[in-house]
Amino acid sequence: MSLLFVDGFDHYGSASILDKWTAAVGVGTPDAFIGTDGRSGGGAIRFPNNTGFGYRKNVTASSVMVVGFAFKSVGAVDHSRIPILSLMDGSTHQVQLQIDSGGLLAAYGGAATSQRQDTRLGLSLCGINPDGYYYLEMKTAVGSPNGSVEVRANGRTLLFIENAPTQVSANGTVNNVAIGPIFDTGAALAGDWLYDDLYVLDVSSSPNMDFLGDVRVIAMGPTANGVTAAWSPSAGQNFQNVDEADPNDDTDFNTGAAGQTDTFVFANLGVNSANVRAIATHINARQDDPGTRSVRPMIRLVGSNHAGNTTNVTSTYAYYSQIYEQS
Repeated sequence: MSLLFVDGFDHYGSASILDKWTAAVGVGTPDAFIGTDGRSGGGAIRFPNNTGFGYRKNVTASSVMVVGFAFKSVGAVDHSRIPILSLMDGSTHQVQLQIDSGGLLAAYGGAATSQRQDTRLGLSLCGINPDGYYYLEMKTAVGSPNGSVEVRANGRTLLFIENAPTQVSANGTVNNVAIGPIFDTGAALAGDWLYDDLYVLDVSSSPNMDFLGDVRVIAMGPTANGVTAAWSPSAGQNFQNVDEADPNDDTDFNTGAAGQTDTFVFANLGVNSANVRAIATHINARQDDPGTRSVRPMIRLVGSNHAGNTTNVTSTYAYYSQIYEQS
């Protein structure tokens, strides 16, 4: 397994953040929203200039993890060591990427106070400026005392630390990734924070086993029904009930029974396929009958259907995702 999670913040709105992310982190007011501030003209998640909360995503546990994302601080860069990325084991912070004095990027470990870790592991010699996107990546090997951290900005290594204590919990792994200003100081940020084009991977298997560099996460919706349309639409054609950029839940939907398959037509991506790292399917679904109900993605390639992994669904809407990597 290599790619664990991707998010371009384009295929859902503010009300659906917790359909995609696992939970809020911190004790602040969760007032982040999905805006049209993405660096490629699409969506981005925006944290207003108050502190205290972020969002975490539960992923498969990994001892060596790489996280990349586009980051922008609007108006000014906060220098009060508020984490912009935290790698966690459950609720325990293992390693954080923080903005230190002068806008310098720093890695921190050790015990956390009010969600912020306080032991500096290393400080970069270069900082970030306001009002421009940077593509930040952090590779972390969890261990104590033999962990390591490498931080890159726009493909350039700014910080590399070896033999560092990057493990706080009893487990030498990370299973949650948190973004947002989660340190609860009660004070305001110097400016709003924006995140876009995020990926999370471990390094245990090919093809994606290291830094991916600056990537884009492009969301695409269906444009027509495919060769199979077995589910029952609440109105119109099946694809018209699942083509919203922001899911509208029970406003319009398709209902399926055991063994039924819907396929859809998608437009061409418009980029060279050699540059595509992976495809992620996202099914937004709930069950409306008691008992165990499940869904799985279906990829149709050269006239043949290829079923993905089966996942049980709950009674409330949530995203069920699967990643297909290009070897």
